[in-house]
Amino acid sequence: MSSFPVVLENEPAARAEAPLALRYEDLTQDGQIKLASLLQSVGSTGFAQLWVKHPLIATFAQGILPILTRLVIHTDASPTRLGAPLRAQGGMQIAREENATHEVQALVLNMFSEVSGPLGRSFGPQPEGAGKRVRLARVFAEHTFTKPFAAAGERKVLSFDIPGQPAIPEALHTRKLLPALLAPEPGDTLLDAGFAPDVAPWVFGMVHTDHNQHVNSLVYATLFENSALRRLSEHGLDTRLHAAAIEIVYRKPCFAGERIVCNIRAFTRDGQPGAVGYVAPAGAPPEKAHCALRLSFRTASRSGAGMSPT
Repeated sequence: MSSFPVVLENEPAARAEAPLALRYEDLTQDGQIKLASLLQSVGSTGFAQLWVKHPLIATFAQGILPILTRLVIHTDASPTRLGAPLRAQGGMQIAREENATHEVQALVLNMFSEVSGPLGRSFGPQPEGAGKRVRLARVFAEHTFTKPFAAAGERKVLSFDIPGQPAIPEALHTRKLLPALLAPEPGDTLLDAGFAPDVAPWVFGMVHTDHNQHVNSLVYATLFENSALRRLSEHGLDTRLHAAAIEIVYRKPCFAGERIVCNIRAFTRDGQPGAVGYVAPAGAPPEKAHCALRLSFRTASRSGAGMSPT
């Protein structure tokens, strides 16, 4: 599992807390929270409580939007039950990225959250320490400020122009780009010699989109987990696995009606399987990918593994 980003906040007061309600389909059969359900913890804290009150939200009127460019979600090996009182504690950071000559090359809005709740399971044997409140997951969401509807070449945002606000944020941040995510990490044992297309192409319909007029960012996580499980199955591995952590670097969106290829490479690390890959049109190189993803799995608990049919 790759390391979780460390964010040093330049606004210590930028904190918020909110309840987190899970749907029936957000928990696995043994009580693990699914990755795709956790981004809402950033929405209910960072966006709903912090960003909407920040003076820089006025940049919206200038055509400037924070666009998701990197997402990291880590889950702990701690089950919980449906209806448990979960809480999300979140924070926000506004920062700049510099190039090698210390010139500003991007402005970013970082959101991060931690989800906690009581140990437990809806059915089956209860875990040791059931009822104790523990950390269940962490989320980091990097957004790059841009003018998405401006002409090509005019979309970069390198300073703010809002009265009473600094033009350049004080905090420094370094974005991770596609090549860095696709490179093997120390400790990886590669199962594939290189990236190879998944047997099933990704075909997008309206069900995969959101009101931002393109494929929703979490769809990539769900489809990649499916592709990774197929690849691990081809290697003869047991697929009774939890998605323990995912990291996604976004380059450009996909749209309804598109058909693209998931190029994937399986590995094991510390005895647990995983996969890394990129999503691109057939035959396109990694640098033309829509996004890159790295997913780490965790072996599912054999206790509380669901009810057997009678």
